Amino acid sequence: AAGDDFGGWTVETVANLMRLWLRVGVRTLVENAAWYTVRPDSTPDVTLHDQQEALRECALAFIRANSDRAIRAEDVAHDLAISTRHLNRLFRAAFSETVSQSITRHRLTRARTLLARDPRMQIKEAAAAVGYDRTAYFSYCFRRQFGAPPSQISRTELTHS
Repeated sequence: AAGDDFGGWTVETVANLMRLWLRVGVRTLVENAAWYTVRPDSTPDVTLHDQQEALRECALAFIRANSDRAIRAEDVAHDLAISTRHLNRLFRAAFSETVSQSITRHRLTRARTLLARDPRMQIKEAAAAVGYDRTAYFSYCFRRQFGAPPSQISRTELTHS
């Protein structure tokens, strides 16, 4: 039977796994394999919830891997081959924030870490390291996210460490 060629998996399941592998790479696929379970009869058992969780995890992996550049929600959705609207629905349901808000939070958190690690790092260098072209806009976003300007955060974290 044709299904036996893939160990009981449907052609569609194998094709979806191959597309996922091509997009995120083997390492990410293996690291995020918790979303996939196999029943004793070796038939794949992937629920809608598991698929949504896998999409969110792959989206977060993409965001983390690209936190050094200015990416948009559309870039993440395109990478996962789903609509931006659907991706935003998944994020809102799980994280109570949009994909764009999540991207901004990850970028700013990374900048905060960079500033805390290296007290000599200039704010414009930290901004550029996370994909912000304009230092003033970076400082504005940073202040909105953390409640203080980047210069104050970096010094405060160093004295409390």
